[in-house]
Amino acid sequence: MSENENTTKVFTESVFENHDSKLKSAAKIILWLNIFISIIILIAGIKLCFENSSFIILLISISGAIVSLIWGYFLSLLIYSFGDLCENISLIRSNIYPITTIMEKKYPDLVEFEDEDLEEEINEDQ
Repeated sequence: MSENENTTKVFTESVFENHDSKLKSAAKIILWLNIFISIIILIAGIKLCFENSSFIILLISISGAIVSLIWGYFLSLLIYSFGDLCENISLIRSNIYPITTIMEKKYPDLVEFEDEDLEEEINEDQ
């Protein structure tokens, strides 16, 4: 494996690890970025209102900032919730194997085997 292929493999593996915390962080960044952009929209609208003495520009900038804040809030809430869902699924996935193993050993009659090797392996453990 060449150096370039190894670097690409390491990069792609690190991209898909801890995706739940990355999504939560991205949601927080999007929210703060949206708040900053809304403040800039308000400041630009107020400046244009005083320069052109037009009240309509102020109303447009205020409504644009409010819509931007609401949109950014719901977008970051959606992304954060999805990250939280991914985190919970990872926790469930990490805990499901020990639970099924315990249940299989405790109640072997409930287990359906498709492969005879697995059945023999469990019988050896008991």
